[in-house]
Amino acid sequence: MKKVNAILLLVSVLILFGHSVQANVEVASLFADHMVLHADKEITGWGKSDMMELVTTELNHMKVSTRAVMDEKWSLRFPAMKYGGSCEPNIFADDTVTFKNILIGENGRLSGRKRSF
Repeated sequence: MKKVNAILLLVSVLILFGHSVQANVEVASLFADHMVLHADKEITGWGKSDMMELVTTELNHMKVSTRAVMDEKWSLRFPAMKYGGSCEPNIFADDTVTFKNILIGENGRLSGRKRSF
């Protein structure tokens, strides 16, 4: 009887934790809200997620998809884009990551000032 109760307890714990675990898509720490992506150059993004998980990114009404490979890393590329206003890229997998106030351009050109270092 004790053995049956122990097995039932173990199965219950495994089911509970199995349902609470959710895969999360991770984006490289280089990417953040309020960043500026270079205009007129190919845009590359990368990160980690579960192996073979489909990762789709939407930027300026364009979608690109890829899958995480054996090392759980993914990367994708968007073609060069022209200077533009604010956008909110989304990264979709088992969960969603959204970046706010992203600009296509370069700091000096978008602000109307020369860049200073």
